[in-house]
Amino acid sequence: MALTWTRTKRHLKNHQFGFSLVSKVLIYCALAVPALVFSPIVIPIWCISWLVQTTLTTRREKQKSRVAEQFRLQNSRIYKSLDRLDKDGSFRLVEIAPGHGSEKLECRLHISNWRTSQYEALSYCWGDPTPCHQILMNGLPFGTANELHNALLHLRYPDKPRFLWVDAMCINQEDDKEKSQQIRFMREIYRSASNTIVWLGECPDEYLDNQERVYARNNSHHLISSLVGPERFATKDWTYTEAIFLFANSLQHAIPSSVADQRRDLVAGLSMDESLSDPVRSLSDRPWWTRMWTLQELVVSRNITIQVDKYSIEWEKWCFLMDSVNPVNMLSPSNLYGALKRSRDDYQRNEHVGGPDGLLELLYMFRHKECTQKPDMLYALLGLVRPQDCFVIPDTTKSFQVVFRDFIKGYINHYGSLVVLDTIGLCIAPYATSHWEPSWTRIRDRDDAPRSFWRSNLIALDPGVENRFGKIENDVLVEVPWGDSFSASGGIPALDCTFASHDDIVVLHGFVHDTIAALAGEWECHLGDEKGYFKEWESFAEKHITKLTEGSKPYSFADFVRTLTCGTFDSIPETPQDESQYVLFRRYMRAACRHRKFFVTKRGYFGLCDADCLPGDSVCVLLGADVPFILRETQHYLDEESNPVFVNNRQDKKILQSRLVNGLVSQKLSKFMGEAYVDDIMEYNGDIKADMERGSLQIQKFYFWS
Repeated sequence: MALTWTRTKRHLKNHQFGFSLVSKVLIYCALAVPALVFSPIVIPIWCISWLVQTTLTTRREKQKSRVAEQFRLQNSRIYKSLDRLDKDGSFRLVEIAPGHGSEKLECRLHISNWRTSQYEALSYCWGDPTPCHQILMNGLPFGTANELHNALLHLRYPDKPRFLWVDAMCINQEDDKEKSQQIRFMREIYRSASNTIVWLGECPDEYLDNQERVYARNNSHHLISSLVGPERFATKDWTYTEAIFLFANSLQHAIPSSVADQRRDLVAGLSMDESLSDPVRSLSDRPWWTRMWTLQELVVSRNITIQVDKYSIEWEKWCFLMDSVNPVNMLSPSNLYGALKRSRDDYQRNEHVGGPDGLLELLYMFRHKECTQKPDMLYALLGLVRPQDCFVIPDTTKSFQVVFRDFIKGYINHYGSLVVLDTIGLCIAPYATSHWEPSWTRIRDRDDAPRSFWRSNLIALDPGVENRFGKIENDVLVEVPWGDSFSASGGIPALDCTFASHDDIVVLHGFVHDTIAALAGEWECHLGDEKGYFKEWESFAEKHITKLTEGSKPYSFADFVRTLTCGTFDSIPETPQDESQYVLFRRYMRAACRHRKFFVTKRGYFGLCDADCLPGDSVCVLLGADVPFILRETQHYLDEESNPVFVNNRQDKKILQSRLVNGLVSQKLSKFMGEAYVDDIMEYNGDIKADMERGSLQIQKFYFWS
């Protein structure tokens, strides 16, 4: 009971906005009842109160904006140009003058060289970037945001200066050219630092009163005293955070191998002791773990120090602590710590993260990360891939639509592969957007998303995301065997990907294989509901194959089963004689069919496609793609100058007809509807290159309107 009350008080103190919110609710409820009786009096008073509160809030926001703008203008006057940045590695360092407590911060900026300088780098979450504190920089007023100001107060030494690289201070935030240059060298800056300080913020139990400190000290005594001795532990009242940091530091070095059993007991005690695991949970949920830029800063740095308030701990000790308290059960569903740790280990071994898909793989793997500026979703990953995979040039003046369009074009031309379009389909249907831009917030949950036919095991790279029911289903995590086994375009790379004069139109090459004639209903089953959909689709397939081919192509149960399992089975395994194969059959079928539709083409082929496809959509094979894609013709065209001609009403149709007659409109635009599995065409039958040279296979251009 005491522990529950302690936590409740600490929660209310750490979230003081809760009092005002509760107060408002109580006040409004209290006024609601008399308002029914005294409405002529209460309602005007209520309206006046709301109007006054709104006016005051608006004034405060305007005042805050004016002050922030003044700070930004005054900050920009301090910087001198870094003209030689590209040539000799010039950058700025900030020197923090010694000081104590809340004394005003005094700093100086120095132009230096990251190759020869001794310095530390700061990695932190900006929070609200609005400048609200004034310090002295080179003897002049300089505005800093709240989170950075708190970090610098705790990081400065009391008796000597400290040299740090801090992005918000060492980069002129008003100079887009300089920001673009610095982004290119972010990896070198953090890798060259002697140490990177990860600032997680202030202590989670900073509001503990004396009674709670005594409780924490007594409750932690049985763990800590075994490590450092009761005399040292009795010297002061330890907080929860102090206790766990001391615990981690002591465990790493103090326990000899001869007391391994004692060590295991202590670790087990810590993992079960909620009074000590609470601060760890709080620290592991800090915003720093969710940011995209901090990923690169942690991964490439040589040495890492985690700092909370005045307490610090080396990265290796932090990892030991997290592993000791069983972080899988305590961290947020995306297991942010585990993903960062694995990425850092990969980089330290190979000097890059990820596999052959380079930026695309990382972009999908870390799509849950957050950043203030959307282009940083790409820019923050450039330092993690191999140099030959860096085909994106940072430019902070470009919008994310332009940046991602350039990324798609660069990826296709660099690798000769259209897998980037397939991955976009995992994030959002491109036809529902106005640009080639994935909407990361609209990605469906892992347990809810269909598995890709092309990069089906890409989802296995995703760091431990639980489904909305709080559990991970085996059939979702299982690696399916069709991941890289198809070759619908015969291994021919994509021809040069170009964008028409209108930036939202991409030009690709391929051929139309068939057309969707009929579609069954969407497979929406959960575990154990497969039989109903299987029977429904089987009946649909048998009926339509006979109707469409007029009996020239008989129904094949093997073709049907092969389609529903992406070619892995051509019959249903008998159970219980072959139970393991039957389990795999069900898992593969769910992975392939979930939230998809079964279709039959005009030529009598079976296939699976996205649930948004319609009869009349084309089944196409694009060069550089291992699987077919579904395309839909639109009512929009390209004119003779490759500009789009939109048809939205009758007047547009009349104009279009006139231009068609006069030969002023040539190409029809298509929409990309997603990937497909079509039985019998997942492998090109023959030599596609020879067929293209002989002219027996006609390659055409497809103009996609995103």
